[in-house]
Amino acid sequence: MKVRNSNIEILRVIFMFLILVNHVYGHGSGLNLKWIYSLGSEWDTAWNLALDSLCKLGVTGFIFISGYFGIRTTKKSLAHILLIPFFYTLILSIAFKHLGFHEIINLIFAFNGWWFVSCYVFIMLLSPFIEEGIKKIKGRIFLIIVMGMLVYTYVMNSLGKVDSHDIILLLTVYMTARYLKLYPQSCIASKMRMGGVYAFVLIALIPVAIEQIGWNTDKLMPYVFQNNNILLLIADYWIIYNFDKHAIYNRYINKISAGSLSIYLVTDYPDVRDFLDP
Repeated sequence: MKVRNSNIEILRVIFMFLILVNHVYGHGSGLNLKWIYSLGSEWDTAWNLALDSLCKLGVTGFIFISGYFGIRTTKKSLAHILLIPFFYTLILSIAFKHLGFHEIINLIFAFNGWWFVSCYVFIMLLSPFIEEGIKKIKGRIFLIIVMGMLVYTYVMNSLGKVDSHDIILLLTVYMTARYLKLYPQSCIASKMRMGGVYAFVLIALIPVAIEQIGWNTDKLMPYVFQNNNILLLIADYWIIYNFDKHAIYNRYINKISAGSLSIYLVTDYPDVRDFLDP
């Protein structure tokens, strides 16, 4: 049985906390992106914009880990991912006294309340077909498929200012991560690792620089302040690759990591979010 690298498990927790902080900025401001952008115009508040930009590493990083190591879809794992949202919806519905007919019916489709979980379930269902397909095609064909997905998600959608929160984004990240794990010596993999640290720095600095310059801020900012910013993918690969190179094992860390999804489920529940984020 393969032992889980505790370094990667630590990353899962970190990425989930980044998602939480990103929600605090977004939902705490009432999804007022213009106000969040404006934090970068003054030096004493610019760190908020830089931090919020870095927090977008969380969504990409969490699904990148799943793609990098692959998802083993079994009856147990599928039941687990479906029952966890059901459990938390039930507990939180009781806690916040939402026990009407509509809420009880929603328990059946609990994972639909959290977009990330519903997309993750979809990828879990696809993963056996993905793995079989990868075995049957050559690396060059795999690269062409991945490049096509990258162009659609990180070029076409980015130019359209589409801040992706959907299955297309997560599936693109998952497939890219699978390719980079299986072909670490490929040209694209080596180039991404070389640019990783620069991407990490640019994610924090570019939004602040745009605000400091103050030129066409409303037009420029949506191109960089989005989940499908290619810099996020590059930086997350660099982080995960380096964490994976130095494997450690700590069963306590791994147990804590097993509950990382719970951070997202609880803090993104509407009543908790309304209380916590402001």
